[in-house]
Amino acid sequence: MSALQKILQWNSNYGQASSCENVPMKTSGNLAQSGFEPRDDREFFRIDVEITLRYWPLVSGVRTGRASHQKVNLSGGGIRLVVSEPLHVEESLWIELVLPGEKPDVVTCLGRIVRLFDGENDERQAALEFVKLTAREQDRIIAFCLAEQRKQLRRKVRVAHIAHS
Repeated sequence: MSALQKILQWNSNYGQASSCENVPMKTSGNLAQSGFEPRDDREFFRIDVEITLRYWPLVSGVRTGRASHQKVNLSGGGIRLVVSEPLHVEESLWIELVLPGEKPDVVTCLGRIVRLFDGENDERQAALEFVKLTAREQDRIIAFCLAEQRKQLRRKVRVAHIAHS
């Protein structure tokens, strides 16, 4: 696979535009030799994790959402989650996250839908950017994501160790 093909593959895997506008035209060798280094423009680390949450439209003003336990993609800047009702890009939702742990932590914030798409099993998913979140709440989400990443890495190391034993 040429360096350009690898770049386009990387772009399609990470949701980047598949334009060649800023891609070096050297097509032989590997990515390191091409001078291209993939980067994620997101400000915060993201992690796939199962949590309990609920959400409701900003306009309703009433906490109408029912709690659901689901796998989400979470960061200090936003969340991707499965949604069941019709929503629109740019719509604002209140989100209540229950971050698991010895003492579960509840974070309530306002999010704005930046993308809607069909995910696995044709489930409707929404990607939201947090727009009203205190620094303390954001720190709690980031701390949870980092702690969860450590747990997941420890599990991988244990599985790899057992597989090689």
